[in-house]
Amino acid sequence: MNLAASHRSLNRVSAFVAAACGWLAGAATPAFAQPKAGASPLPDSVALKAIPADAVEVAAAVPGAKAGDKVTLRGRIAMARDAFDPAKASFVLTDDASASSCCPKDGTLVETCKLDGTRRATVRIVDAAGQPLSGGLEGRAGLKHGAEVFVVGTVAASSEKDALVVNATGVHVPTVGIPLGLIGAGIKDAKDVSDLKKAGGLKKGDRVVLRGLVGGSKSPFVSGRTMFTLVGNALHPCNASGDDHCKTPWDYCCDPKSVITANSATVRIVDGQGNPLKTDLKGRAGIRELSEIVVSGKVLSADKGTLIVDAEMLEVAKP
Repeated sequence: MNLAASHRSLNRVSAFVAAACGWLAGAATPAFAQPKAGASPLPDSVALKAIPADAVEVAAAVPGAKAGDKVTLRGRIAMARDAFDPAKASFVLTDDASASSCCPKDGTLVETCKLDGTRRATVRIVDAAGQPLSGGLEGRAGLKHGAEVFVVGTVAASSEKDALVVNATGVHVPTVGIPLGLIGAGIKDAKDVSDLKKAGGLKKGDRVVLRGLVGGSKSPFVSGRTMFTLVGNALHPCNASGDDHCKTPWDYCCDPKSVITANSATVRIVDGQGNPLKTDLKGRAGIRELSEIVVSGKVLSADKGTLIVDAEMLEVAKP
């Protein structure tokens, strides 16, 4: 096989993900196939090239939202036949945790999205003058049922009965989407990373629920991969004293590296083959350095003082 053919083969393999609303083989969380962006693109003025910073979940944006507010949302296009209006440039965006509870496992569409107004938003693409565009969006630039989507815009109307209405000036569809239901809420019985590691006895395959702050180095996120480091409460970030003006307090530079390792864990979000997804996690659901994250998952490795956990659900305690 020549080099070009080899690259084409690798691209076909990397592009294959579980079918929409299907389930990852051997995993507890379902994953949507994230369509390739680029076909029938959106106008350049609307299409965002990267994940916008500080995106919040739909349910987090609804309380207190008022007309005229600027918002940055992350969610899923509803798995419902009425999610797209064929005559208008609009779609229904659902809260991710809610989508996972109502999405049919076989990937079929329901007739209508019955989530209440606290867990969904109607997104309308608008022009530079703020006027809604016409023409359906289904299939354009990766916009399809179940796709993970980021939206930047302005609240046009807000009602818990009728759902949030957002005039979008920017839309981004990641080429690789994270698993449906990965970002959730209500994870119980979490143990701090430091306490969990101090107790010891962990082995590969153990189910764990742990809590910590994103940090441990200047770059606690692995660029282009769904991997990050959590640090336990036995250590304190460098700005915790109040008089420290460190520009990167999440690197815990006040502590020796060996101590950081003893009080930290590496968290991964993986595909059906056990490989980290080829996308960034930072920015999703407001996740950033020093975010407090609760992780429910399975131990991949607990050797020589290190701990690696493959996450099945994340809860952002303090985005």
